Amino acid sequence: MAGFKNVNIRYIGGVVIAVAGMMVIFGSCSKRETSASQKAPVTITFGIQTAWDNIMPYNSSSNSGYAHEIYDILWEKLAYIEQGGLSFRPRAADRWENADNGKSIIFYLNKNATWHDGKPITAADWVFTAQLISNPELKVANRPFWGLEGTDNGGIELSPKSIKAEALDDYTLKFTFKTILFPEDFLVLQGRFIYVLPKHLLENIPPAKLLDNEFWEHPIAAGPGKLVSEIVGNEIVFAANKEFYLGTPQWDNLVISVVDPSVMLSAMIAGEMDYCRINEFSAQSEIIAQQAGFETVHSSVYTNFLEVVLNNTSISDPRVRQAMHYALDKQALTDLGVPGIGQVAHTYIMPGSEYRNDDITISRDLDKARRLLDAANYDYNKTWIFAIGPARESLAAAIQQQLAEAGIKVELQVVDVATMFAGLTNGKYDMGITAHGALAYPLYINDYFSSTRPTWFSIKDTTYDEYREKISNTIDKPERIRLTKELQAYIFETTPMIPVWYATTIYPVSKTVKNMDYTSFSGRNYWEWVKE
Repeated sequence: MAGFKNVNIRYIGGVVIAVAGMMVIFGSCSKRETSASQKAPVTITFGIQTAWDNIMPYNSSSNSGYAHEIYDILWEKLAYIEQGGLSFRPRAADRWENADNGKSIIFYLNKNATWHDGKPITAADWVFTAQLISNPELKVANRPFWGLEGTDNGGIELSPKSIKAEALDDYTLKFTFKTILFPEDFLVLQGRFIYVLPKHLLENIPPAKLLDNEFWEHPIAAGPGKLVSEIVGNEIVFAANKEFYLGTPQWDNLVISVVDPSVMLSAMIAGEMDYCRINEFSAQSEIIAQQAGFETVHSSVYTNFLEVVLNNTSISDPRVRQAMHYALDKQALTDLGVPGIGQVAHTYIMPGSEYRNDDITISRDLDKARRLLDAANYDYNKTWIFAIGPARESLAAAIQQQLAEAGIKVELQVVDVATMFAGLTNGKYDMGITAHGALAYPLYINDYFSSTRPTWFSIKDTTYDEYREKISNTIDKPERIRLTKELQAYIFETTPMIPVWYATTIYPVSKTVKNMDYTSFSGRNYWEWVKE
């Protein structure tokens, strides 16, 4: 630990943890003598670059992958989504099928799944969860059941318990939707954000008081990890759920901490942690990792899509948003952010997808940007507030400079990611940057362009909703493709956001933990990890 000052040491599950401000550095397991019959605890140390913002899986203001990294350890969902959303593995649901001419999905639940207190997880728990999260008295940030019949477009029930979630028996769950929806589309679009909550522990708590209940200090959940301790914004410690129904974890403790992205790779090379979630791992970083003896794994498809988020209410004139698009040199931004592994994006759908509109292209054109601004009677003294997380500061500075060359002024405000997303949603900020896991599903990002639900984009245009409904209700694939390409053209014309790049993902392979699924889209196979 040389080089770190003001280090506080404490012991959790046999692991020495050094805390230095917001950064946590891991040492090896403490060298206590053990008898032949006493095995030292196995601890896996894991670093992420941005903190989760809530332990309650429906109340994350960012709803980011970092938050779901935590939720997928603690809570339980219906399916495990593999790379690009192209395939699925059972998790709480063994299998699923359409019903009612495509408007319902029936899930056949795993009968061995239990809560951390040993009680069985049944269809009644899933129904309770859907009813609770759609209850307007519960003030949560995310209501992912919005597509179900009996809810409004914001995911709030139309009347008490009107949401169409049914327990056909103890282990058969039925969701009925407003439109035709294929199971795989639901699992990618909404199911990845849906986690079951324990009816037997929460049903007697008034929804209006639920978020303040002491339950969230030490929640009884259902995932492969049990919460041991949490330092908000810094570190969270899990103990293995040895009764996990998909397999007994071969570790005793899993420690996740927030680590500055600039030192993640060096921390792995130094052996200070077992693994880091390193977003936008560059080709140059791959060379450094390989020189240090690490193997690397590449995603086989583009798995990362980065965009500039625009507040469509404050930046209300689409000509101004288009001007911002034409002002950017996206090739230069791609070379800066994901050198060697990125491709300039013109639409949100991945290259190679049959749904992608390949006719849409754009190059930097400052003259056109200025003509658009002039046509919009743009106030060149206006300054937009551009919020970014610490990891995007250099990229945002490049965007700021490029916009300035067209006469568009932006002020950068570096905030944590949760604050950025909350500020975009409530209208405090005009712009932001976010990256999505790229998916094959053609509507996955358009659901952010809702005019009826609070989103980062503050959309007023109902045309996006109309397209989404048309595409969702279309079974004929050629027509579905045609409508999706038409939607992309409309998005290009109105510019609710600015696509910047697609990128493959490079993963450094842990030297100490085996059986990691590096390329999964949603969650990880924590219960299969083995530390050697």
